[in-house]
Amino acid sequence: MPAKLRSAPFETLVVFGDGAARGMCATKPERRWANLVAERIGAQQGSEMTLHNKGLSSNVISPRSPGYDSSWRPSARDRYERDVIALRPGVVIISFGLCDMRCAYEPRFFAEDLEHITADVMARTGALTVLTTLSHMTRYGWYPPFDRGSRALAWAYNRVIAEVAGRTGAILADVCGAQGGADWLVHDDGVHPNDAGHAVIGEAVFGAFAGALAGGRT
Repeated sequence: MPAKLRSAPFETLVVFGDGAARGMCATKPERRWANLVAERIGAQQGSEMTLHNKGLSSNVISPRSPGYDSSWRPSARDRYERDVIALRPGVVIISFGLCDMRCAYEPRFFAEDLEHITADVMARTGALTVLTTLSHMTRYGWYPPFDRGSRALAWAYNRVIAEVAGRTGAILADVCGAQGGADWLVHDDGVHPNDAGHAVIGEAVFGAFAGALAGGRT
């Protein structure tokens, strides 16, 4: 990996997502995967980035989601212009779906919402944009109304997230694949990554980002 990822360093990173993106269950802020990614990019390009973590616990992607009334609002579709576009980022990481999957939001509708946000962010900011798959979790039947998910539904979500990345030209970071189904990477709450899980996710996101730059996708 060269010291400079490109001729001009990235200045602003926005992480836009739900509680896992926010850093839930990391024991220290610097162990959150968003912080780890920002640190790695800064170290490799030789210039620190400003990180705006716009993860929101129990956040869903749209008011259409069945969990919307019990979620922390506004939804992603209602806040992405303020929380992403207005910040004029050079890099955006969009990490949604864990809460929507857990309340059994139809994957095709989730994909519509995700594609709308992703395409608009890319068109209006020109940012290098990364989509993440859902992180591995273990306790699907807990925490109503977010107790309707399943491993099969999580796989369906990861498939449509990959499809959205392909249609929009966003970079796909398969964090679920990187975790390899290892339960020891999940916090005792059964939903969010623990410190080790955050570290694995951070490496997967940075690897996807750096790989895209190496392939000329700037």
